[in-house]
Amino acid sequence: MATSKEQPKATQREVRRVKFMNNEDPDLDVTFSFQGKNMSEPEQYRLYPGQEYDLPKDVIEHLNNQAYPIYRTEPDPVTGQTKHVRTGMFNRFTCHPVG
Repeated sequence: MATSKEQPKATQREVRRVKFMNNEDPDLDVTFSFQGKNMSEPEQYRLYPGQEYDLPKDVIEHLNNQAYPIYRTEPDPVTGQTKHVRTGMFNRFTCHPVG
């Protein structure tokens, strides 16, 4: 029986080089844990704004999807009552591809 130290292709995670930005608090670092699918233990991360990192694709997607809605208030033309209208989303963090 042959053995290999290399992980099987199915469990390897795609890694990409990105520049991390904290849009919510541009001067603060971000510390978080991430436990993706088929992971037995969470991974710990500490990212500093403006720095470049080699991050797994699922971590990049997680960070890029952290957003909250932006609303504006306007009068309803039919009833005249004030209503909140969602105008978009504000991304808390962004990971920009490098190279």
